[in-house]
Amino acid sequence: MSNLSDLLPAGAAAKQLTFTDSGSGIATKKPVILNSDGTVAEVGVSTLPIAVGSAIDFSGGTSTGKGYYASVCYDTANDKIFIAYRDPDNSSYGTGVVCTASGTTLSVGTPVVFSSNLTSYTSCCFDSSNNKVFVAYQNSSGQGEAVVATISGTSVSYGSSGRIEGGGSQKASYIEAVYDANAGKVFTAYYDSYNVGAYGTVHTISGTGFSSGSPAGFVGYLYPLGQTYDSTAQKIITTIQTGVSTLFSVSVTISGTSWSNGTYLSIGPCNGNADVSYDPVQDKTLQYFNDSTANTGKVAVLSLSGTTLSSGSQVNNSGSSEGYIKSVYNAASASHVIIWSTGSAGKARDVTISGTTPTLNATTTDWSSDYLDYVGAAYDEDQKVTVIATANDVAPKCYAIAYQSSYQTTNLEATNFVGVADSAISASAAGSVIVQGGTVTGLSSLTAGSKYFVQTDGTFGTSADSPSVNAGLAISTT
Repeated sequence: MSNLSDLLPAGAAAKQLTFTDSGSGIATKKPVILNSDGTVAEVGVSTLPIAVGSAIDFSGGTSTGKGYYASVCYDTANDKIFIAYRDPDNSSYGTGVVCTASGTTLSVGTPVVFSSNLTSYTSCCFDSSNNKVFVAYQNSSGQGEAVVATISGTSVSYGSSGRIEGGGSQKASYIEAVYDANAGKVFTAYYDSYNVGAYGTVHTISGTGFSSGSPAGFVGYLYPLGQTYDSTAQKIITTIQTGVSTLFSVSVTISGTSWSNGTYLSIGPCNGNADVSYDPVQDKTLQYFNDSTANTGKVAVLSLSGTTLSSGSQVNNSGSSEGYIKSVYNAASASHVIIWSTGSAGKARDVTISGTTPTLNATTTDWSSDYLDYVGAAYDEDQKVTVIATANDVAPKCYAIAYQSSYQTTNLEATNFVGVADSAISASAAGSVIVQGGTVTGLSSLTAGSKYFVQTDGTFGTSADSPSVNAGLAISTT
């Protein structure tokens, strides 16, 4: 029982009802929610700590060898995580599996092969306009291919494969796939060893297949290392390395099936480990990379004006070399989760942005205590956790965990609001609550005759601070 309607017969109404407090006490004139056991509690917020769930074998518990080139994306339509990887126990075939998060607990469905071929450099992203997953990879001939994946429950199926790099003699490695929500297109950036340069291609999903535009080059650059979508500017940010191991970042604009780039921004010396993640609240991009000269991981804040990027000051992370780098934005904590391997452990840390300044959380979390390989990660917006997948030297060798950043959460939901406490209710005692439809008096800080919304922290405001939760939780004062 968590709805007020459960307490009243159909068509009935009441201005006050008596409830029992759940054990914490309720202050006078404070908003109240109904718990599933019939008790009530004051509306408020609490802070959840950083937490890491137990490791699972995303190969379905059958892996005896490491699952290489793990890539992870989140399917918002089905509320599922998808992991693409090379399966060492099945001829190194390209394989995908659906993963379900419940808090920091993960479970997986049955892995399904998408390419009966040795695969490498897998990269997947979710196309929210078609509700499909785009899975790009390198085949055994070094060519770039992709399939469209459809998730249903804990199962996945695929359409026919197609080339992503124009076909013919072209090759593709260091593949990075990202979805552009404004264009409704998938963009892949990759290194073409046949043409010796970095290239990008725009792809359009239709049903269970896709079509591709003509590849175009990132002239003078070789290895794409990470991509993110800037939803405010409606552009893609690509971080890319030259042959002399210097890292740059650049904006990409999609128009139809073509693309163009802005001015390249020099980031610094890099050894092939870098990533970027976009912060929609701050409208900034976090640049994360391993500085090969300073021999340490660094973070910086990128700002985009038109098609030109600029960078704030770089801040050291661990003080030692960092590999298999990933950066993922967590909307619940409004922080970027940076993930790296030290060679003997997997670590994670939260970074927040203010202006052009990154602030690293004081806590660094160990989520693995063994040597790791390529790391994939994605944010599950429903469970508010970052799911990390990688290869591990010890069981489970196909390794996935859920990392929970510290964030504030509210007990207020759209369906559990009862009303306002008429007077203070002591812990575990019974007291009177003015239910919805009743008249609240004695709120001296509010203006009589005005409408106020119950906020997620238990205060009152003139607008809804979380429209999906409290837009309808309005009270009128007299």
